[in-house]
Amino acid sequence: SVARSTRNFYRITGPQTVTVIPDTPAKRREYEEEVVQTFYLSNADVAETIDLLRLVIDLRRLAPVTATRAISVRDTPERLAATAKLISAIDKARPEVVIDVELLEVDRQRLRDYGLQFASPGSPGIDGFATVDESNLTLEGLGALTRSNVFVANLPGLFYRLLKRDQSTRTLANPHLRTSEGQAAQARFGERVPVPVTTFAPIAAGGIQQQPITSFNYENIGVNIDITPFTHHNDDVSLDLSIEVSSISGTGFGGLPTIGNRSIDTTIRLRDGETNILAGLIRDEEREVLEGIPGLSDIPLIGRLFAHNQRQIQETDIVVTLTPRIIRLLDLEEEDLRAFRVERDTSTGLDISAPLPAPLPLSETQPTAPTADSPDGAVPIIPFPPTPPR
Repeated sequence: SVARSTRNFYRITGPQTVTVIPDTPAKRREYEEEVVQTFYLSNADVAETIDLLRLVIDLRRLAPVTATRAISVRDTPERLAATAKLISAIDKARPEVVIDVELLEVDRQRLRDYGLQFASPGSPGIDGFATVDESNLTLEGLGALTRSNVFVANLPGLFYRLLKRDQSTRTLANPHLRTSEGQAAQARFGERVPVPVTTFAPIAAGGIQQQPITSFNYENIGVNIDITPFTHHNDDVSLDLSIEVSSISGTGFGGLPTIGNRSIDTTIRLRDGETNILAGLIRDEEREVLEGIPGLSDIPLIGRLFAHNQRQIQETDIVVTLTPRIIRLLDLEEEDLRAFRVERDTSTGLDISAPLPAPLPLSETQPTAPTADSPDGAVPIIPFPPTPPR
C-alpha cells in the first residue's frame, strides 16, 4: 500500500534488501522480473483459453503447444500466479449425463378386399380388340362373315376377390445414451434407403453438360432422435430435443420413393431422474378404392356385385420417454469461486498483491549500505527490528 500510494514499486534484491524504484514504464521494463511457465490443459480448449487469457489478464507473450495441449506464458510472477488460478478454475471436465430412451411404436393395418375384378392380360379393366380378315372381302360378302374371319385378342378375365387382413406390429427399443454436456447424442431406429441423385457433367472439357451421372444418397427412414444435454447447478438438466419420424409413403415420378416426414424440435428441462413422455406422433391413413364396369357398378344396392371394393386403414402411433440421469457434475471447489487480484498493465501502474517479506529476527537485522549496482533513484530499505512483546 505504501509503494502504491507513493507511485513506487519494490523488488527484493538481496537476502536482507528491498529496493524501491519509481513506478514508470521505463523502470518497469528495466527492473521488472519475468519468468516463463507452461500450463498443460486437460479439458479446456487451447484456442479458447488463449483468447480468455488475453482478454481477462491482458497477457501478450503466450503461445500454444498443440501437440501436448499446452500454453507457454512469459510474464511477471504475479501475473503468472493469476494465470494459474484462472486456468485452474476453467480447466474442468464436462458434466456427463446418461439419457434413458424408451421407444414404443405401434403399427396397425386393416384391409378389406372383396368383389368382382375384370382384368385383361397385362392391364386392369377390360381392354381388347378384334380384327377382320380383309383378304377377298367385298361388300357383297359382308353378309357371309363367319367366326373364322374375325380374330379377337386380349379377352378379359373375371376374378372374384375376397380378402381380410388385420396386422399389428409393435416395436420396442430401450437404448441408454451417455454423452457430455453440449455434445449431441444420436439414436437411429429404422432403415437406410438409397435415393438416386442425377447430376450432369460435360462430355468434353468446356462443353455443354450433357453426360448424366447417377449417384445414391442413403436416407434414414424410421425414427431419428438427436439429444443435446445441458446441466444446471441445481441438478436440473435441459435437453435440446429433435425427433424425426419418416416413412416411405408411396412411389413418385420415375419410380422414386415418396418419403413422409414428421418432426419435433423442442427444449425441455427435467430434474435428475425425472421422466418425460412424448406422444401424439399419430398417423392415420385411410384409403378406399372402387373399381368396376361403368354403369353396372353405379346401380344402387346391386352395383357392388359388379365392382371391386378395397378399403385399407393404417394407424401408426409412436411414444417416446426420456429420463436424464446425471453421472458427473462440474467439479467446482471453493477456491474456484474466490476473487483474486490481477496485476494491471505496466504502462498505467500496477496493483501490488505480493506481501512484503516477513521481518527478520533482531539478531539478523543489520543495516545494508547501498552498492554500486543499485539503480538510479533506488533507495535501499533498512528493516526495523520487531517490537518486543509487552
